Amino acid sequence: MTSYHTGNSGIPSNNIYNIAIDVDNSKWVLSVSNLAKFDGTNFTTYTASNSGLPAMYLNAITIDPNGSKWIGAMDGSITKFDGTNWNSFQLSDSGEVLGEYTSMAVGANGSLWATLRGYGLIEFNENGIPGAIPENPDDSRVVVYPNPANSDVFIECKSPCKITSAELLDIQGNVLKYQCFDAGSGSIDIRDLPGGVYILGVQTNKGFFRKKLIKY
Repeated sequence: MTSYHTGNSGIPSNNIYNIAIDVDNSKWVLSVSNLAKFDGTNFTTYTASNSGLPAMYLNAITIDPNGSKWIGAMDGSITKFDGTNWNSFQLSDSGEVLGEYTSMAVGANGSLWATLRGYGLIEFNENGIPGAIPENPDDSRVVVYPNPANSDVFIECKSPCKITSAELLDIQGNVLKYQCFDAGSGSIDIRDLPGGVYILGVQTNKGFFRKKLIKY
């Protein structure tokens, strides 16, 4: 194991929130107030003073197929860096909720999908109108665990609620898996799926519930 910290490298902070790796195998390391690119030898640091990043509270990053970096901040803003230009978007301008981004992924249609703590899942497309896929954050009857997961995902429903079926969808809305539950609870195996954000729809005798699921 090789450890990189402020005492032995050019990394600007020891408090790392997230990381993404581009096609050149450069690591983009995100801390609360800066973004650092590590090319295997040198660290290049971007801050609010030398780039278009917000001042602080950065907490999520992903890289799209074109190599652009998308960075989320706790003020609800999203910043895109294409290697030359910085563009920032504030979702409150379009009526979307503000909150803390917990993960991000880019879909096949170019939309950025992000999870927000307590608000569910949002879609943002710089050429279109952001959309949202709400979950049921205040309803504790349906329990999905572990989440994030990388193998079996267990789904349970507190009595008298009983699960009858569940479907797993990708962020484009395509159904990837469907399963009936005769015993009222069960699991779905996601080992064969790539890492990313998914939507788990759970049908019960008390209604339909939607939960976000992260595969790592």
